[in-house]
Amino acid sequence: MPIFARSLTRNAILSVLLLATLLAVPSRATVPAPSSILPQFAFGGGWYSALYFTNTTGAPVSFTVSFVSDGGTPLTVPALGGAATQVNLAANGSAIVEAPNVGALVQGYAAFTLPDGVTGYGVFRQSVPGQLDQEAVVPLTSANATSTILTWDETNLITAVAIVNPSSIATTVNITLWDESGNTIGTAAVPLAAGGKTATTLHSLQGLAGMVGKRGSAQFSVSAGGVAVLGLRFNHLAFTSIPTTGATPGASSIPSVLPQFAFGGGWYSALYFTNVSNSPVSFTVSFVSDSGSALVVPSAGGATTQVNIGAEPPSLKRPTPALWYRATPFSRFRPVSSAMASSGKASPDSPTRKRWCLFPTPQPPRTSSPGTTPV
Repeated sequence: MPIFARSLTRNAILSVLLLATLLAVPSRATVPAPSSILPQFAFGGGWYSALYFTNTTGAPVSFTVSFVSDGGTPLTVPALGGAATQVNLAANGSAIVEAPNVGALVQGYAAFTLPDGVTGYGVFRQSVPGQLDQEAVVPLTSANATSTILTWDETNLITAVAIVNPSSIATTVNITLWDESGNTIGTAAVPLAAGGKTATTLHSLQGLAGMVGKRGSAQFSVSAGGVAVLGLRFNHLAFTSIPTTGATPGASSIPSVLPQFAFGGGWYSALYFTNVSNSPVSFTVSFVSDSGSALVVPSAGGATTQVNIGAEPPSLKRPTPALWYRATPFSRFRPVSSAMASSGKASPDSPTRKRWCLFPTPQPPRTSSPGTTPV
């Protein structure tokens, strides 16, 4: 997946440049308006992509998955026999759509409208000679959004994005970066043709270099058309997805659980939170052992920690440095309606790299716009 760097120490940017069509050429999208997007879909040149779908209903369903090039034209996937494939799901059934690592690198994105009761996700796999294969599960993205936010960390990592205009009109995606304190540290504008896509490291866009060495959040918004964004972060060969969320706060809070939280013995866990409202928010994160009792996290100073986030979209990272023992608890918290959350896990070191996986937490409904969030 060339929007990720194969290694931060070698060819970190070259892998991104292999996208070749960074900014789409003028062209109208040739697929019907979809409701869901996988903003990056690559195969060949060391990359494999797959889509998994599950039908949670008691009746069979069918739908079409269309593949689109970065320029907005149909993208032929040889393994599937064309630029579209029909997915037929039995009642309570599941299916996979695969593009194997064969031949030279080809890339674009996938677009589809999921029937009610159908869920799905994507998988990317990178194969590098002499290294273990690296996989990441990536979420599907709404094709109907006009604004979305992700939380990034460039302290010692690289953030990459695939940005898609799923609409039938050309648009410009406006990007605003905030640091952890909610200060604006960069803006950029990315023009996209109808159905077009670009993919690159976020800090390489003009005006966004100030994010290097920092943590914060990014908003992607359009005044016309739509925008779908996939965020990825790299740690050498390892990569993982970054969940995105709508840029408006919801009406009420909901309890959330990260079912696994481990530290020590080679493991590190972290929770990232972003406030998308125009008011400061606070909430408590509780750590719970596997038996249900309170779990003391030494680096957090106890079995709970208070999270305080200022107004506008700052982000806050609550790290748990590696200790000299292993624990496998879970964390429980009730973020206020305007706080989005994600978590990162690192597995024990291997001879070649660390492996990372990311688990998004449930999000509350979002109904209104924060007064100070740029559009």
